[in-house]
Order: sequence, then structure tokens, then C-alpha cells
Amino acid sequence: MVTREIIHIISRNSNWKAEEIKQTLQSEVYTGKSDWIKFLNILLLGLGVAFCISGIIFFFAFNWDEMPEAVKIGLVEVLIVASVSIALFSRFTPVIKSIIMTGAALLVGALFGVFGQIYQTGANAYDFFLAWTVFIALWAFAVNFPPLWLVFMTLVNITVWMYYDQVADWEKLTRNNILFLINSGFLVVYETLYRKKIIKNRPVWLNYIVTLATVTLISSGVIFVIFENEFTVASGWCLFLCLAGFSGAVIYGLRYKNVFYIATIPAAAVAIISFLIGKWMDDAISMFFLIGIFIVASITLIIKLIITLNTNWNGNK
Repeated sequence: MVTREIIHIISRNSNWKAEEIKQTLQSEVYTGKSDWIKFLNILLLGLGVAFCISGIIFFFAFNWDEMPEAVKIGLVEVLIVASVSIALFSRFTPVIKSIIMTGAALLVGALFGVFGQIYQTGANAYDFFLAWTVFIALWAFAVNFPPLWLVFMTLVNITVWMYYDQVADWEKLTRNNILFLINSGFLVVYETLYRKKIIKNRPVWLNYIVTLATVTLISSGVIFVIFENEFTVASGWCLFLCLAGFSGAVIYGLRYKNVFYIATIPAAAVAIISFLIGKWMDDAISMFFLIGIFIVASITLIIKLIITLNTNWNGNK
């Protein structure tokens, strides 16, 4: 695959003409008309499926009292079967089939919601999300479609969160630690499978979204430790996981020359240190003044570091 980096390396070590370089960049690297058309087609199809699912949910909500119980459940089941059948047996492109399967996965949630409302099972909210997660897990692994993975991981996080709120007798930090391990474990496995070429479909936006959620979870946990008077086992694990996770992310960013991790981890560290300064200072005016100076100076250094690394990695492009 021809990349921008390869073209610039060749141009610096050859007599390749500027006009030919420009043509190669336009044909191999830059986004063209056909690429935008493909992107818009997928985007509009995805929005269409999302609005369709929303319409189905609002249809049930508006006509709930007038519809027989069998019709309520049967209609959703027919839609799920029809969606899966279209995805399996139609001649659509793989991307369109994957989008349809993602819509079917969302309909599974609607089915459990309808079932719970009809029979008033009295189950906790985490039971609903757990069942939803379990029943689409096989689809997520089989289809390997990033938006479906995002739906699956969102459901996993909501399930654990609801279980903590409604059932488990955990410390607050235990929840954050478990969610951090789940999300970081997903990132490690997904990235390893991609690096070993076991999977090919791995867009960076999925990694970035899960990474931001993971960093937010562990950073909020550390901030809780700062303001908590009692230091517990969960607090120790939270600090350890934060240090290990942040170190691993920075090492990964440096190894694979990814400035996203070099920017995200220091920014999270700045937030944590800012709260630590606020914990130590009693005078509000001095605290805000010192924290303001620290944030401005830290962000400036981070930006300078990113610019320097980007220049060293990619040259003056």
C-alpha cells in the first residue's frame, strides 16, 4: 500500500519530478470524488437504519395500549428475522450487510424491552442490558463490524455499571477498575489481532473512542482517590492500573508513532495533577491562579512535544 510517508521518502532520495509526485499523491493518498461518494453512501445508509430503528421504538411507544401482546412481540421478532435473513442471503455488499446486522442488534434490545414491559418481569436494569449483550455477542464476533463492536462494548460497560448500582456491594473504585480492565483488555486484544493480520477491518476511530472512555474511567478513579480520606485496596489497584495503563499507552504511541496517545495521556495527567493541587491548597484564589498557570504551561509543553515528535516522525509535511 502506497502511503504519504513512502512517497516522501522516495522523493527525498530520488529525482522524482514534483508533478509526478503530485499526481501520485492525488491518485493514491488524497481522498477523491469516488471516496467521498462511498463515504456518503455508507453514512446515509447508517443514518437510515438508525432512524428506522428509532421509528420502530417510537411506534411501539405511541401505539402501546392499542396493540395486542402477541402483535407487540411478534412484530419485533419478524423485523429481527427479516434483517438477519437479508444480511445472510441478499446480494448486498459486505458493508451494507454489516449495517443491517447492526440494526438487528439494536432491535434485540427493543425485543427485550417490549418483553419486559408486557410481562412486568421486575428484573433489574442490568438484567436487560446483560441479556442484550449476551444475545448479540456472537454477531459482534462473527460480523467484526466496528460500529457493531462499539454497540457491544457500550452495552458491556452499561451492564457492569448497572450491576454495581443495583446489585453489587462493591467499592466505587472497584467498578472503575473492572471497567478499565474490560476496555483496555478489548483494546489490547483488538490491536494484537490487527497487528498479527488476523483481522483487517480496524478503523482508528474505534480505538480512539474506547481509549477515551478507558482514560476517563481510570482518571476519574484516581481523582476520587485524591479526595477520599480512606485508602483502600481498591484505591491501590486504581493507582497501579492508572500508572500501568498510562505507561503502556505512551510506549505504544512512541513505538507506532501515534500522537493521539502522546496527547491524550499527558492531558489526563494534567487533569489529575490539577485536582491534586486543589486538594493541597486551602486558599481558593491562590488555588485557581496556580492551577491556571499549571494548565497553560502544561498544555503548551504538550503541544510543543507533539509538534516536535510529528516533525521527527513525518518530516516537514
